[in-house]
Amino acid sequence: MDANARLTAAPCRGCHHRSHPIPRFPLLVTIILLVCAPGSTTSPSKALGSDFDPYAILEISREGATDEIVKKAYRRLALLHHPDRNKGDEEASQERFLRVSEAYDTLKDVSSRRAYAAKGA
Repeated sequence: MDANARLTAAPCRGCHHRSHPIPRFPLLVTIILLVCAPGSTTSPSKALGSDFDPYAILEISREGATDEIVKKAYRRLALLHHPDRNKGDEEASQERFLRVSEAYDTLKDVSSRRAYAAKGA
């Protein structure tokens, strides 16, 4: 058996699948790598569309959005839209999960929210 066959037939730890093809990246990292391939000028937020509004995605108001409120909204929506919890609709749930994660990255702290506001959004 050559090395490649042995690597692709390795059992997956903690998953219901018998094996995964190499490389074994977490889902979000894989999606971001596919969207922002080397040589691409597209950022993840641009790839998500021009109608990207992190406040609407996280279902919070612009006024009074604290770190705690943003974090609670992100956790609630990440659990709701996680691909492992939506087995029948994995592609759509991956897209929703990616949008929620990108929204959280944009608003996760005061400096990130200020940078987003400074861009004129």
